[in-house]
Amino acid sequence: MYSGTESESSHRLRVAFVTSIFPNPVEPTLGTFHGQLSRELRETCDLSVLSPQPWFPAAPEVAQLERWQRFGRIPREYSVEGVSTFSPKYLMVPGISEAVRPWLMYPELLRVASRLHRKSPIDVINGLWLYPDGVAAAKVAQRLGVPLVLTGLGCDVNICLDEPLKRPQIVAAAHQAHSIIVVSEPLKWRLVAEGVARRRSPSSPTASTRRRSPSAIGANARQVCHFLSINGDVSTSDGWPKRRACCR
Repeated sequence: MYSGTESESSHRLRVAFVTSIFPNPVEPTLGTFHGQLSRELRETCDLSVLSPQPWFPAAPEVAQLERWQRFGRIPREYSVEGVSTFSPKYLMVPGISEAVRPWLMYPELLRVASRLHRKSPIDVINGLWLYPDGVAAAKVAQRLGVPLVLTGLGCDVNICLDEPLKRPQIVAAAHQAHSIIVVSEPLKWRLVAEGVARRRSPSSPTASTRRRSPSAIGANARQVCHFLSINGDVSTSDGWPKRRACCR
Protein backbone atom coordinates (compact mmCIF):
# COMPACT_ATOMS: atom_id res chain seq x y z
CA MET A 1 0.00 0.00 0.00
CA TYR A 2 1.28 3.45 -0.84
CA SER A 3 2.86 5.35 2.00
CA GLY A 4 4.95 7.89 0.14
CA THR A 5 4.92 11.64 0.62
CA GLU A 6 5.21 14.62 -1.64
CA SER A 7 8.80 15.07 -0.47
CA GLU A 8 9.81 11.76 -2.07
CA SER A 9 9.18 13.13 -5.50
CA SER A 10 8.08 16.42 -6.96
CA HIS A 11 6.31 14.53 -9.72
CA ARG A 12 2.64 13.80 -9.26
CA LEU A 13 1.61 10.77 -11.24
CA ARG A 14 -0.69 11.56 -14.14
CA VAL A 15 -3.45 8.96 -14.17
CA ALA A 16 -6.11 8.40 -16.82
CA PHE A 17 -9.26 6.55 -15.79
CA VAL A 18 -11.05 4.69 -18.56
CA THR A 19 -14.62 3.88 -17.55
CA SER A 20 -17.94 4.14 -19.32
CA ILE A 21 -19.72 4.23 -15.96
CA PHE A 22 -19.06 7.69 -14.58
CA PRO A 23 -21.21 10.69 -13.59
CA ASN A 24 -22.11 13.04 -16.41
CA PRO A 25 -24.40 16.07 -16.89
CA VAL A 26 -27.22 13.86 -18.21
CA GLU A 27 -26.90 11.12 -15.57
CA PRO A 28 -25.15 12.75 -12.59
CA THR A 29 -25.70 9.70 -10.33
CA LEU A 30 -24.22 7.18 -12.76
CA GLY A 31 -21.14 5.45 -11.36
CA THR A 32 -21.10 7.45 -8.16
CA PHE A 33 -18.57 5.03 -6.67
CA HIS A 34 -16.15 5.83 -9.50
CA GLY A 35 -16.83 9.50 -8.91
CA GLN A 36 -16.01 9.09 -5.23
CA LEU A 37 -12.79 7.28 -6.07
CA SER A 38 -11.79 10.01 -8.50
CA ARG A 39 -12.25 12.66 -5.80
CA GLU A 40 -9.85 10.76 -3.56
CA LEU A 41 -7.36 10.00 -6.30
CA ARG A 42 -7.02 13.61 -7.38
CA GLU A 43 -5.60 14.41 -3.93
CA THR A 44 -2.45 12.47 -4.79
CA CYS A 45 -2.42 12.38 -8.61
CA ASP A 46 -3.25 14.48 -11.62
CA LEU A 47 -6.36 12.76 -12.93
CA SER A 48 -8.31 12.75 -16.17
CA VAL A 49 -11.33 10.56 -16.88
CA LEU A 50 -12.07 9.10 -20.29
CA SER A 51 -15.64 7.87 -20.35
CA PRO A 52 -16.52 6.38 -23.76
CA GLN A 53 -20.20 6.56 -24.68
CA PRO A 54 -22.19 5.38 -27.72
CA TRP A 55 -22.79 8.03 -30.35
CA PHE A 56 -26.38 8.96 -31.12
CA PRO A 57 -27.51 11.72 -33.51
CA ALA A 58 -29.45 14.73 -32.36
CA ALA A 59 -33.13 14.07 -33.06
CA PRO A 60 -36.59 14.87 -31.68
CA GLU A 61 -37.23 12.92 -28.51
CA VAL A 62 -38.92 9.56 -28.99
CA ALA A 63 -39.97 7.50 -25.98
CA GLN A 64 -38.71 4.23 -27.48
CA LEU A 65 -35.27 5.77 -28.05
CA GLU A 66 -34.99 7.59 -24.74
CA ARG A 67 -32.02 5.55 -23.47
CA TRP A 68 -30.00 6.08 -26.63
CA GLN A 69 -30.93 9.73 -26.93
CA ARG A 70 -29.50 10.29 -23.44
CA PHE A 71 -26.11 9.21 -24.80
CA GLY A 72 -26.42 11.83 -27.51
CA ARG A 73 -26.86 14.59 -24.93
CA ILE A 74 -23.66 13.80 -23.05
CA PRO A 75 -21.07 16.45 -24.01
CA ARG A 76 -17.66 15.44 -25.28
CA GLU A 77 -15.91 17.35 -22.50
CA TYR A 78 -17.12 18.32 -19.04
CA SER A 79 -15.99 18.51 -15.43
CA VAL A 80 -17.12 16.42 -12.46
CA GLU A 81 -16.25 18.20 -9.21
CA GLY A 82 -13.10 19.57 -10.73
CA VAL A 83 -12.06 16.37 -12.54
CA SER A 84 -11.60 16.85 -16.28
CA THR A 85 -13.77 14.29 -18.05
CA PHE A 86 -13.84 13.39 -21.72
CA SER A 87 -16.50 11.36 -23.50
CA PRO A 88 -15.15 9.80 -26.71
CA LYS A 89 -18.06 8.71 -28.90
CA TYR A 90 -18.27 5.40 -30.76
CA LEU A 91 -20.75 3.68 -33.04
CA MET A 92 -22.67 0.80 -31.54
CA VAL A 93 -25.50 -1.32 -32.93
CA PRO A 94 -27.66 -2.59 -30.04
CA GLY A 95 -27.76 -6.35 -29.76
CA ILE A 96 -24.92 -7.17 -32.14
CA SER A 97 -21.97 -4.95 -31.17
CA GLU A 98 -21.29 -6.15 -27.62
CA ALA A 99 -18.63 -8.71 -28.55
CA VAL A 100 -16.56 -6.10 -30.42
CA ARG A 101 -17.36 -3.13 -28.21
CA PRO A 102 -13.73 -2.50 -27.13
CA TRP A 103 -12.72 -2.26 -30.78
CA LEU A 104 -15.52 0.23 -31.41
CA MET A 105 -14.39 2.32 -28.44
CA TYR A 106 -10.73 2.19 -29.38
CA PRO A 107 -10.26 4.68 -32.28
CA GLU A 108 -11.82 7.73 -30.62
CA LEU A 109 -10.55 6.72 -27.19
CA LEU A 110 -7.02 6.57 -28.60
CA ARG A 111 -7.44 9.94 -30.30
CA VAL A 112 -8.45 11.66 -27.06
CA ALA A 113 -5.85 9.84 -24.95
CA SER A 114 -3.13 10.67 -27.47
CA ARG A 115 -4.04 14.36 -27.31
CA LEU A 116 -3.83 14.32 -23.51
CA HIS A 117 -0.58 12.33 -23.63
CA ARG A 118 1.05 14.83 -25.98
CA LYS A 119 0.01 17.72 -23.77
CA SER A 120 1.21 16.08 -20.54
CA PRO A 121 2.48 12.48 -20.61
CA ILE A 122 0.21 9.96 -18.91
CA ASP A 123 1.99 7.77 -16.34
CA VAL A 124 -0.71 5.17 -15.71
CA ILE A 125 -3.92 4.13 -17.46
CA ASN A 126 -6.50 2.51 -15.16
CA GLY A 127 -9.30 0.58 -16.87
CA LEU A 128 -12.29 0.14 -14.53
CA TRP A 129 -14.39 -2.90 -15.46
CA LEU A 130 -12.33 -5.49 -17.30
CA TYR A 131 -14.82 -5.56 -20.17
CA PRO A 132 -15.31 -3.56 -22.27
CA ASP A 133 -13.48 -0.64 -20.67
CA GLY A 134 -10.42 -2.56 -19.51
CA VAL A 135 -9.88 -4.22 -22.87
CA ALA A 136 -10.18 -0.88 -24.68
CA ALA A 137 -7.86 0.74 -22.13
CA ALA A 138 -5.30 -2.02 -22.73
CA LYS A 139 -5.26 -1.31 -26.44
CA VAL A 140 -4.69 2.40 -25.82
CA ALA A 141 -2.01 1.75 -23.19
CA GLN A 142 -0.17 -0.59 -25.54
CA ARG A 143 -0.28 1.92 -28.40
CA LEU A 144 0.96 4.79 -26.20
CA GLY A 145 3.50 2.69 -24.32
CA VAL A 146 1.89 3.55 -20.97
CA PRO A 147 1.67 1.14 -17.98
CA LEU A 148 -1.76 -0.37 -17.41
CA VAL A 149 -3.70 -1.09 -14.22
CA LEU A 150 -7.00 -2.98 -14.49
CA THR A 151 -9.82 -3.06 -11.96
CA GLY A 152 -12.26 -5.98 -11.78
CA LEU A 153 -15.54 -5.24 -10.04
CA GLY A 154 -17.80 -8.27 -10.39
CA CYS A 155 -19.65 -9.43 -13.46
CA ASP A 156 -16.73 -8.47 -15.68
CA VAL A 157 -14.97 -11.41 -14.02
CA ASN A 158 -17.82 -13.71 -13.02
CA ILE A 159 -19.88 -13.46 -16.21
CA CYS A 160 -17.81 -11.99 -19.03
CA LEU A 161 -15.04 -14.56 -18.57
CA ASP A 162 -17.60 -17.28 -19.32
CA GLU A 163 -18.54 -15.72 -22.67
CA PRO A 164 -16.44 -17.22 -25.50
CA LEU A 165 -16.06 -14.01 -27.49
CA LYS A 166 -15.15 -11.86 -24.51
CA ARG A 167 -12.92 -14.22 -22.54
CA PRO A 168 -9.82 -14.13 -24.79
CA GLN A 169 -9.99 -10.34 -24.95
CA ILE A 170 -10.12 -10.06 -21.15
CA VAL A 171 -7.32 -12.58 -20.62
CA ALA A 172 -5.08 -10.82 -23.14
CA ALA A 173 -5.67 -7.45 -21.46
CA ALA A 174 -5.04 -8.99 -18.04
CA HIS A 175 -1.72 -10.44 -19.17
CA GLN A 176 -0.71 -7.00 -20.41
CA ALA A 177 -1.58 -5.26 -17.13
CA HIS A 178 1.15 -4.33 -14.68
CA SER A 179 -1.36 -4.85 -11.87
CA ILE A 180 -4.96 -5.92 -11.38
CA ILE A 181 -7.12 -4.72 -8.50
CA VAL A 182 -10.30 -6.60 -7.55
CA VAL A 183 -12.87 -6.07 -4.81
CA SER A 184 -13.06 -9.58 -3.35
CA GLU A 185 -11.08 -12.77 -2.84
CA PRO A 186 -13.34 -14.87 -5.15
CA LEU A 187 -12.70 -12.46 -8.02
CA LYS A 188 -8.98 -12.61 -7.32
CA TRP A 189 -8.86 -16.39 -7.39
CA ARG A 190 -10.97 -16.59 -10.53
CA LEU A 191 -8.36 -14.47 -12.28
CA VAL A 192 -5.52 -16.48 -10.76
CA ALA A 193 -7.22 -19.62 -12.10
CA GLU A 194 -7.13 -18.04 -15.54
CA GLY A 195 -3.35 -17.74 -15.20
CA VAL A 196 -3.20 -13.96 -15.29
CA ALA A 197 -1.17 -13.52 -12.07
CA ARG A 198 2.41 -14.67 -11.68
CA ARG A 199 2.13 -15.09 -7.95
CA ARG A 200 -0.24 -14.67 -5.05
CA SER A 201 -0.23 -11.16 -3.64
CA PRO A 202 -1.31 -9.93 -0.21
CA SER A 203 -4.94 -8.90 0.21
CA SER A 204 -5.24 -5.47 1.75
CA PRO A 205 -7.43 -4.60 3.50
CA THR A 206 -8.66 -8.03 4.63
CA ALA A 207 -11.82 -9.58 3.30
CA SER A 208 -13.53 -8.92 6.64
CA THR A 209 -13.23 -5.17 6.15
CA ARG A 210 -16.59 -4.45 4.59
CA ARG A 211 -17.16 -0.74 5.20
CA ARG A 212 -16.93 1.49 2.18
CA SER A 213 -15.41 4.47 4.00
CA PRO A 214 -13.83 7.47 2.25
CA SER A 215 -10.50 6.62 3.90
CA ALA A 216 -10.62 3.09 2.47
CA ILE A 217 -11.37 4.46 -0.98
CA GLY A 218 -8.49 6.89 -0.58
CA ALA A 219 -6.19 3.99 0.26
CA ASN A 220 -7.17 2.28 -2.97
CA ALA A 221 -6.55 5.48 -4.89
CA ARG A 222 -3.03 5.55 -3.50
CA GLN A 223 -2.64 1.90 -4.45
CA VAL A 224 -3.28 2.82 -8.08
CA CYS A 225 -0.66 5.58 -7.81
CA HIS A 226 1.89 3.18 -6.39
CA PHE A 227 1.01 0.32 -8.72
CA LEU A 228 4.63 -0.62 -9.39
CA SER A 229 4.94 -1.94 -5.84
CA ILE A 230 2.41 -4.69 -6.71
CA ASN A 231 3.68 -5.22 -10.24
CA GLY A 232 2.35 -8.44 -11.70
CA ASP A 233 -0.07 -9.19 -8.88
CA VAL A 234 -3.79 -9.51 -8.49
CA SER A 235 -4.53 -7.67 -5.27
CA THR A 236 -7.78 -7.57 -3.34
CA SER A 237 -9.12 -4.21 -2.28
CA ASP A 238 -12.32 -4.44 -0.29
CA GLY A 239 -12.43 -0.69 0.19
CA TRP A 240 -13.96 -0.32 -3.26
CA PRO A 241 -17.71 0.20 -3.34
CA LYS A 242 -19.48 -2.67 -5.07
CA ARG A 243 -21.95 -2.42 -7.90
CA ARG A 244 -24.71 -5.01 -7.91
CA ALA A 245 -25.87 -4.42 -11.46
CA CYS A 246 -24.23 -6.30 -14.29
CA CYS A 247 -22.26 -4.71 -17.10
CA ARG A 248 -24.65 -2.86 -19.33
